[in-house]
Amino acid sequence: MTLSHSHVPSRSSFINSLKRLAKKENKKSPSMTHSGCLDRIANSRGYLNWALFTKDIEAMTVPRFALLQSCFTIFPGNNLPEAQLHPLEVDEQEAIDIMTDWVERNFTRLIEFAFYDSESENGFATRDEPISMALQEEFDDQYPFELIERVATNLELDGPWGVEDYGDFDEDDVSYAIAE
Repeated sequence: MTLSHSHVPSRSSFINSLKRLAKKENKKSPSMTHSGCLDRIANSRGYLNWALFTKDIEAMTVPRFALLQSCFTIFPGNNLPEAQLHPLEVDEQEAIDIMTDWVERNFTRLIEFAFYDSESENGFATRDEPISMALQEEFDDQYPFELIERVATNLELDGPWGVEDYGDFDEDDVSYAIAE
């Protein structure tokens, strides 16, 4: 049976079920280590390793967590996910292009608009925006954590990034001095 939103175990319970699955897989393949089995589970969802996978599970939004769980089939009675997992199908270059385009539409490199400030932490008079967090909030339900982090890291090399905000300009609020 597939998990429904009405029967979604807690994050720690879900992680423990995956650990039990890895242990079961390890017994079937003694040549593979338990941590290797955990990494295989993480790899099936597009993560480099178990640590990144569990870190992301803890930080996921509720809808994204439910979506992740829907990718696993549960055996009745013992709550163990099936060994056959459905890998994420993501065109990596397309995802990179989409995320890069989104950042470039919503943020600007501080060097392009902000004044230098040698006393500030980022070197500019305007605060920088954490691109990694912005990408996670926007794309966490579409792309694997590792891919989002890789895009953020590459973009932050060209940063820092900020929001060019001059407020709303209303021509009616401006009074002009007209020379006669």
